[in-house]
Amino acid sequence: MPAPRRLLPLLPLLLAGPAGCGPKIGMEYERERALALALPPPVEAQWRPDLRILVSEPPIERAIHRALDAGLEGLDKKLQADALGGRVSLRPKARVDAVTVKIPKDCAGCVAVTAELKGELGWSLGPLSGQLPFRAGLGGRPRFALDQVPTGWQVALQLTGIDRVAVQIAALQELDLGPLLQGWVSQGVAAAPPVALGEIGAEGLPLRAMRLGQAEGALVLEALSDVPSPGQVGGDGARLSPGADWSVRVAQDTLLSMARREAFKAGPQQLDLALDPRGLRVDGGAWALDLRLWRLGGLGWWREYTVNGEIAVQDGQITLTGTGADEGAASPGAGLANPLLALTDGLLLEILARAISETLPAATRAQAGGFVLDAAATTARGQAGDLVIDGRFALERAAP
Repeated sequence: MPAPRRLLPLLPLLLAGPAGCGPKIGMEYERERALALALPPPVEAQWRPDLRILVSEPPIERAIHRALDAGLEGLDKKLQADALGGRVSLRPKARVDAVTVKIPKDCAGCVAVTAELKGELGWSLGPLSGQLPFRAGLGGRPRFALDQVPTGWQVALQLTGIDRVAVQIAALQELDLGPLLQGWVSQGVAAAPPVALGEIGAEGLPLRAMRLGQAEGALVLEALSDVPSPGQVGGDGARLSPGADWSVRVAQDTLLSMARREAFKAGPQQLDLALDPRGLRVDGGAWALDLRLWRLGGLGWWREYTVNGEIAVQDGQITLTGTGADEGAASPGAGLANPLLALTDGLLLEILARAISETLPAATRAQAGGFVLDAAATTARGQAGDLVIDGRFALERAAP
């Protein structure tokens, strides 16, 4: 993510006062710090998600196409059959011609897959040889699975759920080659690598719970983060923006809780100034953050601001810029306003940007049969109390 632009120019500042933090201010700060770094509440049986990821059908189609091709390419196998008074050697080759994916609403994580293969069967018997074209149709309803690993949650689809195979090929004399080719195609499907959508959740955003949701036309992943004050994601859980491969919707309260945790972990900065994000609103492309700035040196004080900025996407990455800050309430004896905020504005934008980036899918590029799905954001906006980020998957060949 590009370096955030600073909110305000850095002005000269001298703060005088004895070392050490005033008892009352110090106690207030530690109380807020304990709340920000508290453990999350227990997971309820009927938990509500604060993060929802949607993946559309087209990128899943592309990934399944590549995975099936990989399984068939790796199946270099001779078949034998008795015909024409001798032993016929057969060597089939096939490529995927088309894949269609439909995600039904009646089954969480299920994918209705149909595929068409085009191939050629080479045959030889003594001095005789030839090629027979054939076609094969595949079908089934494999299901995505969630697997919790130390670094997050893996989301993958095993293609062994494609279990219907039909072959069309001309007979070789009296030899029916359909059953042989059906078995060969089934072995190719079984050899296909899993279609992995990558890992979700990591050190920056551990997820306490995750499940597959149900929606027609989109794979739905619902998650509960480990922040102490999670929000509840709203909106239409089944709707993707036109042309988007994926969409992330995260509750703004969750982003705020993530930012608070990061701010208190960072602790005091220059001149014993500490950040305390206390409210976040994202509306369209504009954001506003309620911030308390603590001065922990000397007798100590705090002052509140509302920091304003804009969110956008550049070259597939989320960018945040600050446009200004308005002063609010303050404790007795609080110091100057904007010049102090200028000392910490870079850290503030970095913390907020990190909280947003941790929610994006495919943090690790997902492998699919020698190819990777690389996620890139296209739009970001605030909507109905959530931050919504849409994006595209690029299917690229993996490095050898």
